[in-house]
Parts: sequence; structure tokens; C-alpha cells
Amino acid sequence: MASLEKFLDIDKSQNAMRKYVVVKDFLNENDKKLFYSYAKLLHQENKTSFDGDNDSLAETLINGNLFFDCLLESKRKLLEEISGKKLLPLISIMKVYINKSTQKPYRESPHRQLTCQINLGTDSEWETKIDNETLNLKPGDAMVYCGNIYQCEKLGPLKGDHYINLDLMYCEDTPANKQFVFDCRSRLGAPCA
Repeated sequence: MASLEKFLDIDKSQNAMRKYVVVKDFLNENDKKLFYSYAKLLHQENKTSFDGDNDSLAETLINGNLFFDCLLESKRKLLEEISGKKLLPLISIMKVYINKSTQKPYRESPHRQLTCQINLGTDSEWETKIDNETLNLKPGDAMVYCGNIYQCEKLGPLKGDHYINLDLMYCEDTPANKQFVFDCRSRLGAPCA
């Protein structure tokens, strides 16, 4: 599987690879309110879509939601500008973390080459660690990175009531990667198999 590791360019001053790019105000104020409100409503109404790693906490986990997949498609051109690559949309993954939630270190599947992690909203700060560097995304901010290469996690348990995270997943548009378009679903917004 080819990697987008070099998509972030070389930082000429450091002569090193940037591991991630933070995009401040990735969502404008209206979009931030809209997506945050929608995610909170999904969480309040959720009866069946929970994270299997932390069932006792009732964390909502929703893959491939039609509304979030619209954001996946609408932000693709911007992410192509950031990455310098033509991208195929894969899937959106929304998770609502609640008080005392934890997030273990993880890497994405090999075909999920580009991850755009968005803080949709929270009532407390929760530091993100990516490959031994820490940062704090504000609501509406995004971190763009190679999720299949760099390990990501949240530090410590969540101290607030909730933290809503949305990941938009892409891979480079190559003949070999065409098989992964929409994360092997029939279309955007289609349920996962």
C-alpha cells in the first residue's frame, strides 16, 4: 500500500517532515454550530451505535452518516490543496466521548491514508498526542495527518461531560486505490457492511 507520508511536504527550516497540519477554523461559526448540534442530537437519540471498546460508557460511534459524508465530500478540494494530492473520499466517523472516556493509541487501516480529525465541540479541553507530540484542538479546528502511519491518542480520561470528534478519511486517487472508494460502500451515506 502506497503511503501519503510525504504529502505534508518538507519543512525547509527544520529539514524534516511535518507529521500533521492544524487548520484553525476548519469549520466556520455557522457550520460549527450546525454539526455540533446535529452530533449532540444523534448521541441523545442513539440506541444502537456504540463503541465496542468502551461499551460501559455508552460512547456513540457512527460510521458513514449521510450528513457527515456530505462534509467529507465538500472538504475534499481543500484537503487536496493541503495534501497536494488528488483524493478519493472514504468515510466519515463521528464519536461522542463522555466523562471518563479514554482513547487508546491507534493507527488507521492501511488504505485510510489521510485523516482529517475535527473537534466538533466540547465542554472541556482534551489533549491529543500524535507520534510523541501533543496539541489541543479547539472546536471547529482540524488536524490533518497520515492516519495509517502516525499513531494518535487522547491523553488521560476526559474530565468534561463530552467531546465530539469527527474523522474524515481519504486515500490518494490512484488506479490501485479505486477499490477503496467510499470505504467499500456502494456510495457516500450508504451503511457500512
